Amino acid sequence: MSLGFYAALLGIGTMLTLVAEAPGARAFGLGLIVPGGGFLAYAVGDGWAFAAHIAMFCTTVVLFAASLIAWFGAGAVIAPPLVWMGAALWALWMNHIEVCGMGEGAFLWLPMLGAGALGLALVHVIRAARPAPAAGRTFDPPAMPAAATPQAIEDAADEIPPAILARLRFALDRALQPVDRFEGFQWIDQFQPAAMRYQLNFAGYALSLAQRRLPAFQGGYLHEAQHHLIEKQRDWRVWRYWRLENAWGNLRSGADPIVRDNIMYSGFVATQIACFQAVTGNRQFSQSGAFRLQTPGGQIFPHDFKTMTDALLRGWRASPYGLMPCEPNWVYPMCNAIGAGAVIARDAQFGESHWPEICDRFRTGLDNEFTTSTGQLVAFRSLLTGLAPPKIGGAAADATPALFFNVSFPDVSRRLMALLRDEATRPDGSLNRRAFWKIDTGDYRRSRAASFSAVAAAAVEMGDQPLAAAVLEMLEEDCPTIVEAGIAHRSNASVFAHFVELMALMGGSDAIRSTLRDPPPVRRGPWLATMQYPDIPVSRADWSTDGALHITLYPGRGFGPKSVSLAGFRPGGRFSYTGSVSGSGLAGDDGRADVVVPMSGRTSLLVKEMQ
Repeated sequence: MSLGFYAALLGIGTMLTLVAEAPGARAFGLGLIVPGGGFLAYAVGDGWAFAAHIAMFCTTVVLFAASLIAWFGAGAVIAPPLVWMGAALWALWMNHIEVCGMGEGAFLWLPMLGAGALGLALVHVIRAARPAPAAGRTFDPPAMPAAATPQAIEDAADEIPPAILARLRFALDRALQPVDRFEGFQWIDQFQPAAMRYQLNFAGYALSLAQRRLPAFQGGYLHEAQHHLIEKQRDWRVWRYWRLENAWGNLRSGADPIVRDNIMYSGFVATQIACFQAVTGNRQFSQSGAFRLQTPGGQIFPHDFKTMTDALLRGWRASPYGLMPCEPNWVYPMCNAIGAGAVIARDAQFGESHWPEICDRFRTGLDNEFTTSTGQLVAFRSLLTGLAPPKIGGAAADATPALFFNVSFPDVSRRLMALLRDEATRPDGSLNRRAFWKIDTGDYRRSRAASFSAVAAAAVEMGDQPLAAAVLEMLEEDCPTIVEAGIAHRSNASVFAHFVELMALMGGSDAIRSTLRDPPPVRRGPWLATMQYPDIPVSRADWSTDGALHITLYPGRGFGPKSVSLAGFRPGGRFSYTGSVSGSGLAGDDGRADVVVPMSGRTSLLVKEMQ
């Protein structure tokens, strides 16, 4: 449709250029063919008039390029037509042939330029429309060299090692501050990957994976940190961008960021809530109106997990592509992959069946409109024009979709991982550094940290531990770890990149898939409850098959006796504990008890409820 519209502009502009007698009308025709082309009609002779009109044409071209960036970067769909038609109308209004004469050469080469642009666009569309891979085609991963798997990303590891606890503290310190404070985060822009909402999203995903590693640590600082991150998403500064995008992208007023075409907020936050609910069992945000948004002017939008996922379902049903826009006009498969996880989790957590209703249509759109003949994903496509810009981002462009499509379409993730390995590795199995984009998408600095982190996270999720280990090793080479006051960070990496790396370190094979698809875990015995952060970092908290509680703790701030809170006992029941310290006790009427543990290093306890 968009090419037909431009062909009509080209035809009308060419006809006006060749037939119209009024000089302003002829200039307007040239302005329809090429942005700013009308100014060239007056660029004849020499002197200031010629230079001025050439400068006006060049300025229009620059402004049009900037409008395209605004369209892509912030959904400002009105920007390109405003610049294009504004310049054409200005040329019509000028109409000063009696001063400058007419640039006759423009009447010949500008229509030819327009026809050439139309032809190139047609070639692009034909190439983009090549059929997707045939059904059943497999993408086998290339052989990978053997590599030692670090304990940090070893699926079977019972404990989180101290080095990774130090990285976990980087996220916890930021998440556990008061909800209205954002110290340690990065405020850069709210329209692109550095936006605050993405830092909060991926910190939440990472901490949910950490909670999954510590299933018997309930109600403590890890639970509170995830809750804080969701609450921070309600801050007006995080979502106020939508009022602008809705105005210049949808030509509508309204600040509600959830109601339509904004899966980059509604879908990402819904999946953040879904992860929180899955690993904690806390369904507070599924209560009616629990995710309440309010503008400074007092306008209130009462949302919750179900209204968010309802908005996603409406968007998928209404979209001609089967995938809904991430922001006005632009459809990203990656954003839809993340949003799909929220709906799948809703079905698993509440015994519903919404995903099967739209799954086939979603997959048809993904295969037909967003998959090339080589199996690669089209990074994004314009809903209005159908055009899809070239892929950017290197290996990381496949990594994040592979990470999250494993929840909805694991075969897509396996295919993307195979393509990613081809791109990221050389024939000898070593990593190809050039495949990792050297711009950190979390803060736009020159650094490969975000690319390394994304590929590592995807590799861990898809069970490719050798690739993950190799990428994390290269990340350490490029951005060495700095440990200060027990907190590990990388100076040349964005906050966002830190959180994505933490997903890799806390994840495991199918970790995100099982978190969102499986019912919440059942408590099998007593659990570790509220603890003061950062006094006692928790390295292990899980149950054995007989319901015994296994705990491993480290001193986080000073040595000496520390109080450890336990819960889940029978009221007044007796329990015993062995390990680094031994003893027994009685639970209170609320089933809770405190145990004083002398902390001088790694401390392990095995807690059993006595019959």
